[in-house]
Amino acid sequence: MSRTISLPRIDSLLPKTTRLELDKKQIRILCLLPGGWPDPIRCTLYTAYLDDLPHYEALSYAWGDPAIRKPIFVNGRVFHVTVNLEAALRRLRCPSKERHLWVDALCINQADIIEKSHQVNLMKKIYSNTKCAILWLGDYDEGSLLSALQPSCYERAPSPCLSDYAKSGQNPSRTTVVKAFSFLKLLARHEDLYSLIPSGDRSEEVAEFLESVDDIYQVLNMPWWERIWTVQEALLPAQAVFQFGSMQLPRDEFVRGAEQEKAIFLSAVVRGRYSDPLTYLEYIMGNDHYFYEILAMFRSRKANDPRDKVFALLGLVSEDELPFPADYTIPCHRVYTQTATWMIRSSGTLEAIVRGAEGKRDPKLPSWVPDWSATGDHGTNALYRDGHIWAFIEYCLYDAAKGSDLHFDFSLETELKLKGFRVDIISGLLERPRIPEIRQTDHFQYLCSSCKAYQQAVLGATTRQRGDRLYGSEQPYLSEICLSDLENAQLFITDTGLIGSGPRDTCVGDTVYIFSGGEMPFVVRSTHYQREQGQQYFQYVGHAYVHGIMDGQAVTPDTEWTWITLV
Repeated sequence: MSRTISLPRIDSLLPKTTRLELDKKQIRILCLLPGGWPDPIRCTLYTAYLDDLPHYEALSYAWGDPAIRKPIFVNGRVFHVTVNLEAALRRLRCPSKERHLWVDALCINQADIIEKSHQVNLMKKIYSNTKCAILWLGDYDEGSLLSALQPSCYERAPSPCLSDYAKSGQNPSRTTVVKAFSFLKLLARHEDLYSLIPSGDRSEEVAEFLESVDDIYQVLNMPWWERIWTVQEALLPAQAVFQFGSMQLPRDEFVRGAEQEKAIFLSAVVRGRYSDPLTYLEYIMGNDHYFYEILAMFRSRKANDPRDKVFALLGLVSEDELPFPADYTIPCHRVYTQTATWMIRSSGTLEAIVRGAEGKRDPKLPSWVPDWSATGDHGTNALYRDGHIWAFIEYCLYDAAKGSDLHFDFSLETELKLKGFRVDIISGLLERPRIPEIRQTDHFQYLCSSCKAYQQAVLGATTRQRGDRLYGSEQPYLSEICLSDLENAQLFITDTGLIGSGPRDTCVGDTVYIFSGGEMPFVVRSTHYQREQGQQYFQYVGHAYVHGIMDGQAVTPDTEWTWITLV
């Protein structure tokens, strides 16, 4: 949806009858005309009102490389689309009847930011009202069997649409896709995955089983799973089907099969892979979540326009809680600031600003606003790709402010005022054990060999949340999480001898604060910014674990809470 890349203008092909009425819930629908497999793609556009419940199928897909395009005919004129879209239309075309689709690149004038904003704000209705969403994962590799051609009525012929993206070498073969979809079907019909896992000395069956697991991971490695827009496109429709080449599997069956694959996920972690991209889709299906949770879950997904990190997920917010409409005339830093402000106001917590390590941030952003477009800064450990999720989980485990309510205000759009008290000043940084050295020893024996406070500062939430399982069957998995925590933290000591761990960019001279309503302490940094005389202004560094004060021990009846301002 709505990617900021150079594409031809669809408005040059549109007669006045297909110009949208932006004061109404009007959309364009693509009529895909029938044709044989090798025939050129031909289609027409017409307008419809969503309130009239028009009949269409919504296509969800990854655009692919915008520099490589293929021609189709729209309203009788040539229009160039990305290779992946051309492949999808060729697969979806029927030999003898029309098919009505909603396709963002063709149904929205991407060059018109006013129209684009209007249509993005209708995305929830577009995908909720569709007869069925087609979740197009991609097409087979050029090297697959020629029998991969979709309808059985087509004669064997060279595919005119696969050669361009076979060059990447990323697309699996038809055989791989068929095996993956068949295995997912099998998993969806079994309550107990372990009954399907070969045991004993049946080496050939074990090898075949593991090969099927790899087939699934190839399907889950397609670009569709990396895009931010495909989240709501997969979750909003009442009916949806995953399609890869000519293979189809209903969304709910696909998800059930993936749920049965959870044990395989652990084996994948041991092999150094990351969790499958279905994990969070499964988690939020049919459940209500705060918007900051959703942003954290899908933060690693990609968007060409950084504003889409927010806009692409607004469809998952109930209409009565929608904070603001998508508006592509507003710069990104204002979109992010408005989003963070709304999340603090609506939730009454600071969870909205908790985050993991960020890479290069937008300098226009206030320090307390997450930069959802920043590339993750996760060190060398691949497991920590979702450091923002672990940060969120960790934050919710404690009660540093002893159950107090959050007191906040916004003096300007960029200034967050919080009530809190100073705990201490950071006076020194502690050297972290080197990760390669730890991996050559027993992880936990090494980490636990020093003082209790140091151990807790290193392990933090991992020890608290899963301490009873540290030496259990999942030790390799949990060990890697602990090492990730350590690799992405800075250990410190304060003036009074408190030991803790904070963000990697924690510095000597930073201040540890506890804010009212805060679950954990926070590290802040003094700044030369001074808008009002007598006000204390700080930059936000991040949340911290400080041994001995995580459950309200620092809060007493004599605690003096004062206002400070984060800029």
